[in-house]
Amino acid sequence: RGLTDDAARILTTLALGGIVMTQADLGQIQQLPADRVVAAARELMDKQLIRTPETGMFLGGIEGLYDWVLAMMPRAEVEALAKSITRHFKHLARKQPRRFTPTILRFLAIAGNRRDMVRGAQSHAHWLENQGWYDSALEYYQAAADLVASNRLGAPHSRIGFLLNRSELALQLARLDISRASLEPITTLSEMVRSDVGAIRGQLLAGQMAMQQDDLVDAQSSFRRALEAATAIHDHNLCALGML
Repeated sequence: RGLTDDAARILTTLALGGIVMTQADLGQIQQLPADRVVAAARELMDKQLIRTPETGMFLGGIEGLYDWVLAMMPRAEVEALAKSITRHFKHLARKQPRRFTPTILRFLAIAGNRRDMVRGAQSHAHWLENQGWYDSALEYYQAAADLVASNRLGAPHSRIGFLLNRSELALQLARLDISRASLEPITTLSEMVRSDVGAIRGQLLAGQMAMQQDDLVDAQSSFRRALEAATAIHDHNLCALGML
């Protein structure tokens, strides 16, 4: 309330983005000349709605800005703005492809582009693993699962997949606390969307985790349940894993 049109447009962009943006970013996304971006930013800083981590760089200054955008703007306008921001960062990514990948995937999710977001997130997480950046991969699997859920993309199976991949990687790294935490929601999620494969993979991972802790009774129980469920759906690959 009480903002000029330019200030409202800049604030909305920063609120939706949730990241630091430069003066040039804001001008190109909103198609505003530099002097109008500067004036709008000054207005918002005077009202303590945004802050400047560095000269010429801006970030939302109060909590809840993203929720404010979702509450105030029609969904179609939110998605249109997210698409504009995505195009901008895709253009920047031509010179530095990986630097902007998480940002682009976030805006694809906000824009409702489920297919490209899920495919891109899987590719990015695997790339992080292949680079040996395992902590980053663990973080990104969780971030991707949260993105799918928070933006209501209608991809619960993908959320299950990201959590299972996080749990599996953590288990390989002997990070049992992370592996266990990633598995916790799997049973409930799998039941909600009737994902037999997700539930079976979760049981297999639980069995492997029990083996790492030398708990052969729990391991055998988990593998037995996984094998019974895999047999019921005639999934030979999962059956083979259950018999290892």
